[in-house]
Amino acid sequence: MTNLTARLTGVVCLPAAAASTLLHRAIFVAAQGGPAQAAEFATGLLSFVLASLGVLLLTNGARLFERPEPPAAKPTEVLLVSEAAGLNESAAFDSRYGVARLLADRAIRTASLREAARHASNPEPLHTRG
Repeated sequence: MTNLTARLTGVVCLPAAAASTLLHRAIFVAAQGGPAQAAEFATGLLSFVLASLGVLLLTNGARLFERPEPPAAKPTEVLLVSEAAGLNESAAFDSRYGVARLLADRAIRTASLREAARHASNPEPLHTRG
């Protein structure tokens, strides 16, 4: 399907959706006092499908039917935890492992500093009830 054919199909779907909406309204008015009918449901669903398809085809054209090639799998570099703590922060965002390691290093460093500050202000150990 060419791009022009797909867009013209979208243009045709929109007036068809409007016509099915008018038919849906006529069925609704005819059976206004009673319960909803299957024809009313079917024409409402048809209106929605035609309008959605028309807008999608009109805006995207033939790209809607293209299947993109899956991206080639790239090998990812795994940073080992046993490496030195000095990590270049700009290189940390090259992979999710680097980001996780950077965040873990910062959390450990912050916890160590908090623990050291807490012990510096209160050097006595905690006593338990006994």
